[in-house]
Amino acid sequence: MIAKISRRLAQQIVETVKDVCGKDVNFISPSGVIFASTSPQRVGEFHEIGQKAAQTGTVIEVHEDGSFEGTQKGVNIPLFHQNSLLAVIGISGPPEDVRKFGYLAVRVTLLLIREQELDAAVRSRREKIRYMIRSLVLKGEGDAKYLKGCMEEFKISCNGLFLVCDIRLNEGYNPANISIFERDLDVLFHTMGIELYCHESPREYVALIPQQQSTLYRRHFCQFAAAQEHTFSAGLGTARTPAQLSHSYREALTAIHSLHFSDQCFCDFSDLDVEILFDGLDPDRKKDYLEKTVSRLSQEDMRLLQVYYEENMSLKETGKRLFLHKNTLQYRLKRIARITGYDPRVFRDGTALYLGVRMRTEQDGS
Repeated sequence: MIAKISRRLAQQIVETVKDVCGKDVNFISPSGVIFASTSPQRVGEFHEIGQKAAQTGTVIEVHEDGSFEGTQKGVNIPLFHQNSLLAVIGISGPPEDVRKFGYLAVRVTLLLIREQELDAAVRSRREKIRYMIRSLVLKGEGDAKYLKGCMEEFKISCNGLFLVCDIRLNEGYNPANISIFERDLDVLFHTMGIELYCHESPREYVALIPQQQSTLYRRHFCQFAAAQEHTFSAGLGTARTPAQLSHSYREALTAIHSLHFSDQCFCDFSDLDVEILFDGLDPDRKKDYLEKTVSRLSQEDMRLLQVYYEENMSLKETGKRLFLHKNTLQYRLKRIARITGYDPRVFRDGTALYLGVRMRTEQDGS
């Protein structure tokens, strides 16, 4: 609840009321000092009747200028909000002319105050959600008591299951359009009834998806991703309790990293396999592995192997995709075996090359 009206809000109110009635309007503090006015020179002046109206809690009309200190003819109306006196509104002019604007002035004032309170409540709610997500997912806060209160407010059980979704705008995305993207993202979450999400940074967004909504979310989000035309990358972790959400977040990041292997922009961690290993490998180990397996292969050789493994090592299907005769394909596979020391047609060697191809694809795409 607003217990005191700021100068900025008071000035907004007096200007709004004057736009309607065409009369000068003053906002007077309970102590009798004018702190907002459509006549700037009056700000800071003492208003005797304004003080008296505040003290008595009654409307006082003045029929002559100068009858009281700092007072012109007009009406002076105490403004109460939830039983608390906030100020006195003074409207200058003959009382019989301006009296009718008194109710209007009070209503406009209360509407603007209510709007400000709602804005503050929304901000407070969003701030709590952001604090909670940072605490549970990013481990960025430390007030356990406040966190518990937030979880109780949003009815998050310690045994409940949630999936973390991390969304990151691509570096090339035009910053001028970020607000449009955020609007569309807000609409998506609102449509699915998901409110536990926050803008973690200008290009990162984190959401908690209740497990019971995860199937619906995947379907809607894939449609959303298609409509956005590769403006972002997003990863979805697995279902975890609140205490384990940082783990789901790491899974979501691994899912995002795996997108280097594809032309998709959304990945579910539960769909990954060898990519999970790659995400945790030391860069030097990756370099050593690539040096040992595929470093001496050309881009053409790499493309051949990529298609070969995508077609489940089928010579027929690989040849179709690459427009190669079966004999030519056999020759090139043998040539790869001579260069690398690993034969793509042998299971163990083929597995080693497959991992090298995937690892190098990740490296080239990052």
